[in-house]
Amino acid sequence: MDTSCCESHASLGLHHRNWVLEWMDGLWSQMPEQVGALGEVEQWTMGWHNPKMNVLHAMEIQEQGTLIIGTSQDVFLAKTSSCPGEVLVKDAGALHIGQPSQLGELQITAGTEVHIGEEGKLEIHSGSVLRILDGAQLTATDGWLVLHAGAKLVVEPGGILTLNDGALMSSSAGSSMEVFGNIRLSDGSDALVEWNGGWHWKPNSSLHLGEGESFRMNCEDASSMTFAEQVGWSGEGLAKVREASMDWLPGAMLTASCRLDLDDCEMIASLGHGPHITSSQRVQLSHCEIGMVQSWHQGGTESGMEFKADQQRLKNLV
Repeated sequence: MDTSCCESHASLGLHHRNWVLEWMDGLWSQMPEQVGALGEVEQWTMGWHNPKMNVLHAMEIQEQGTLIIGTSQDVFLAKTSSCPGEVLVKDAGALHIGQPSQLGELQITAGTEVHIGEEGKLEIHSGSVLRILDGAQLTATDGWLVLHAGAKLVVEPGGILTLNDGALMSSSAGSSMEVFGNIRLSDGSDALVEWNGGWHWKPNSSLHLGEGESFRMNCEDASSMTFAEQVGWSGEGLAKVREASMDWLPGAMLTASCRLDLDDCEMIASLGHGPHITSSQRVQLSHCEIGMVQSWHQGGTESGMEFKADQQRLKNLV
């Protein structure tokens, strides 16, 4: 009986198993645990030159260290490991998603989270994307999160972006951020956002401010903020938004149970779809231009009225 075909089949299976084991071993052995801080590796790149290495495991990116995701005009997709751990960027270390003329995408999973520590920087470049998936977390503490023109940041449903004390976010014109999940500030934190892109609050998205927190957002001429369906801003802290162009899509409502200060903002809503803001804490407007925005204070006093943006300015909404 000729058994050569069976032997070939068996050897093929063994060969395939060995290949998988070698491939998995390569993922672990090739990824350094530390980049920078005068270590053996100062720069590490994940890209199409080694497409099998697309899982980002726990590591530290320290002084003079740089990790780059993306090596060409074809988007290179990388994910953090599903195993518990942390990618820590600190002490002037940098994590780049893409580069000029190079495209990358990083998906943070529910396993290994990313933490931008003191003096660390995470930069998303033009055409590149950072996604915070369901159950995943990106945390910034005294670190800098930067969106260049054409960059995109997406907080997926169930994803969390945490801004601790000293965190700084900035964006250039043409960048965008989509929030389906949650943005949080821990107790006593003071985070600053310098924004010149699009910030889109999607249905059921939320901002939560702990006690003593301050979320300060300064917007520039090219910036825009949109609200879709139900959006909640809550907590014991204070949200301060300056010079934003705010647009309520049809049927959208912002429920603010935190203190809210809006300064020099342009607020536009669709006629007949109010209320657009419901509040249970103090909401103060200074020098804002208001068009068709209606409000309701949950204490039972309706303060929502219609105003033409080019004719009316208010000090207080409620």
